[in-house]
Amino acid sequence: LGDAAAAAVAALNLPLNSLSLHQTHLTAVGAEALAAWEGCSGLQSLRVGDNPLGADGVRTLAAAVPSGSLQELHGLQSGDTGLQALLDGGHLGQEAKLSENALSDVGLRALVEHPQARQVQVLDLCDNPGITAEGLQGLAESAGLPALAVLSADHDLSAVRNSPQSSAFLRFSESSAVPPSLGNAGHMTHRRRWGVAAEHSEICLELQVARSGQALQ
Repeated sequence: LGDAAAAAVAALNLPLNSLSLHQTHLTAVGAEALAAWEGCSGLQSLRVGDNPLGADGVRTLAAAVPSGSLQELHGLQSGDTGLQALLDGGHLGQEAKLSENALSDVGLRALVEHPQARQVQVLDLCDNPGITAEGLQGLAESAGLPALAVLSADHDLSAVRNSPQSSAFLRFSESSAVPPSLGNAGHMTHRRRWGVAAEHSEICLELQVARSGQALQ
């Protein structure tokens, strides 16, 4: 559906402000079709999450659309090369949700060294097996993410939380229980989240507040 839809949009050649192709099996082939579309350069929002674009597809779209308009950057299997293209294209905003992108510690180093990283407040690195605890430690000790407030990852983050450099941007308390005051408004999801990790649990808990969308302060 994704590649065919991309080709159809390109063929219609309509002036669009936004386009959502989320979870449509869009690949690098469809990315090429979109990039050839005259209206691609005028898009203010292109949502592409949960599509197997790979590094080539991400590179193609990152260069074809205006800076900051490529959105929903999770589940792209873009690798470190794709992440570099997103950074260079100015597509990382305050919330950088980069889960399931086949990233490694190499990509993390590129991230913290790039000027785009300075605005990132929420960083989701879950489901990237190539990222190690050592890579996360390096991220915590870097000065490249001064605005970072929340980090999600697939490792025990106790060592990261204890880093002197990380103390400025810890946001959540050390707890794995839903506060009674939230009642039924809170629900748990299986994520390892900085500041909410249980000390000896492999699966840590991320608290989200349903409906209101407010984060636990």
